[in-house]
Formats: sequence, C-alpha cells, structure tokens
Amino acid sequence: MLKTRIIPIQILILNLLLGIPLFSGNNTDIVLNPKPNLIEKNYGELIVHRTICGDLGNDDVYLFSPFDLAGDADGHLWVFDNLQARVIHLDKNLQYISSFGRAGNGPDGFSRGSMGCFVHIHVGQDRHIYANDITKKVLKVFNPSGDYVNSVPYRLPDIPEPPTSFRAVDKKGNFYFLIRKGNRIFVVNRARKPYFDIQGEKADFGFLYFKPSQAFLTYYQIPEKTDVFVLEERMYLYLKNSSVLYIRPLEKGTSCRRYLLHPKNALRIYQTRLEEIKKWPDSYQPFFIHFFPDLDSGKHFYLHLGREPDGSRNLLYKFSNDGNLDEVLFCRDPQGSFTRFRLKMNDTFYGIQDEKIMLYKEKQDDN
Repeated sequence: MLKTRIIPIQILILNLLLGIPLFSGNNTDIVLNPKPNLIEKNYGELIVHRTICGDLGNDDVYLFSPFDLAGDADGHLWVFDNLQARVIHLDKNLQYISSFGRAGNGPDGFSRGSMGCFVHIHVGQDRHIYANDITKKVLKVFNPSGDYVNSVPYRLPDIPEPPTSFRAVDKKGNFYFLIRKGNRIFVVNRARKPYFDIQGEKADFGFLYFKPSQAFLTYYQIPEKTDVFVLEERMYLYLKNSSVLYIRPLEKGTSCRRYLLHPKNALRIYQTRLEEIKKWPDSYQPFFIHFFPDLDSGKHFYLHLGREPDGSRNLLYKFSNDGNLDEVLFCRDPQGSFTRFRLKMNDTFYGIQDEKIMLYKEKQDDN
C-alpha cells in the first residue's frame, strides 16, 4: 500500500500562494521553489598566488600530470597524478606528506590506458579517500594513511552507478547513490535501500537550447550528468544539463529546495558556445563545467562557466546556499591555456592548468 505524507494546511496555503509544486509519497520530499537573485553585478578578479609542478621536495615523487584535486577538513590537498597513477598528499602549506597507488591490478592498482589513468578523487567527511577508477568502473576506498579499505564495483545490476567524481558520503561513511525513474531521483544506499527521493520537474531532466545526439545520450547516463556533494549534513544535487540545484539536509522530515541557476549573461555566453559545439557531431558541453562547495565556510558554492566568447576571462560564479548570486569571479589565463577550477579552501581557489596546479586568491581592493 502506498503511504502518503499528510501536508499541514499552512503548507498547502503557502504553496498555493507561491506556486510551489507539491509532491507526496513514501519518503518523497516536498520541493520548495524559491526565486534567487541572479543579477550579475559584482565582479572580482582572481590572481595567481602560487604554481605547483615537478619537484615536490621528495626524491621519489614528482608531479607530472595532475588529473583531479580534493581537499580535506584540515586544509590538506590531495592530487591524483594521471601519468604516475598515484594519489599525492600535501599538507596545508603544500609540503609533501605521502603518496600511494600504482598502475595495474591489485587493491591499490588503477587501470592505465594510452592516455594515462582516469581517476577522480574525493575526501569524504569520514576522512577516507574515494578514488573512482572510471576505466575499471570501480570505486576504491582508502584510509587517511593510504591503506586500502575496500572496493565498490558499479554498473552491476544491484549497485547504481555513482557520479564521475564520487563525493556523496557522510561523516559515518554512508554512501549516497542515485537512481532516476522518470522525473524522480531516488537517493539510495549500496543495498538500494532508499534514504529519500525527490520529485523534480520534467524540464530539470532536459537540455538547455540543444539536445545532443542519441549516441551521446546512450553513452552518458544520468548520474554522469549529475554532481552530488555531501557537506555539513547537507546534500547538494546539481543537474548539469539543466543547471538546476537541489539542496536538502540529510535529516529525515526536512524539505528540499530547488534552485534554477540561469544568470542572464552566463546564458548568453553558453548560447554562443553552443553555436560552435553544434558544428561537431556527437559533441556536447553542459552549461556550467563544474560544481563545488566552499570548503571554508560551507555557506557558498561555485559553478565554473569557463571562457567568455572573446577568450579574455575565465568565469567562476559564486552563489550562497540560498541560491543567490553573490559574485562573478574571473581569472585571465595565458593564451593557449585554460584553468579548470576544482575546489575552494584555505581562502584559496585550486585549479589545474596544463600540467600544473594553480592557486588563486581574490584580488583585494587597494582602497
């Protein structure tokens, strides 16, 4: 028998007045639709603070080709090096601590192809390191010392596929996987037991302006187009194709907030970019390239837009957790280079540019 949630009359009236959709069902969230301020009026420049490449002060370990970055609660930086198939651990001052991993089989092995190892990493709130080996389709878990803990294979009948960069694990080490059925996203554990589900709108699972080919849609599944992050007992679920963000506290009985993140100037830039992308078959790029929360305050999150049409500025949008746009940050990349922003901690923005790790700080007004 289907259980339905009894909705108080006050919530019914509020939803009717504000035009908020109601959803009911077993463990189904009531989704609130606030209208954030998305005016692009405040701009700030990011300037290069430091560059890391090559020698790390250890004779055995060099930084050759950073592929992904992650940060932990102590402000330490974790790097996956594509060519070495190694996870490198640096302290808050970017001094070398340790490293682990290798190319090959075995518990600490990562698969290597002709272009190196494609592994995304994340440090969970439980302080364990989660390494998603995309080629092997396995999520490997290591403790803070780099010792292997276990593996979670995916694309199996009983385990949903995680996002490319697995970042959905809480302080107790609970996994949060996604299953999509129609316009509903089910958030489940490894045994497929549901924590809760979110009933979205049909447009949330569509594409902005341009739908890629069926070959593209067949190859890329919904979780790979969804960024999920758990931070300070909140889950951020960002649908990249439509640029819709859901924020929901992990405790039971709480409502979920839905934010449509479509700043006007950013949309114009994206439309211009799509005109070029359409010229290439089976090509597609989401509106914003990457989503990441602010690890310093937990009160903001960032969406990386990329270059303006003239290539002069690389744009990073800063939002508060209520969905309001606080600031548009930008850096000026050298000609022929592009910085991929990955995280914010220690009042510093970390990105990857060519074979280097780039650290940026916001330029302070002289006045």
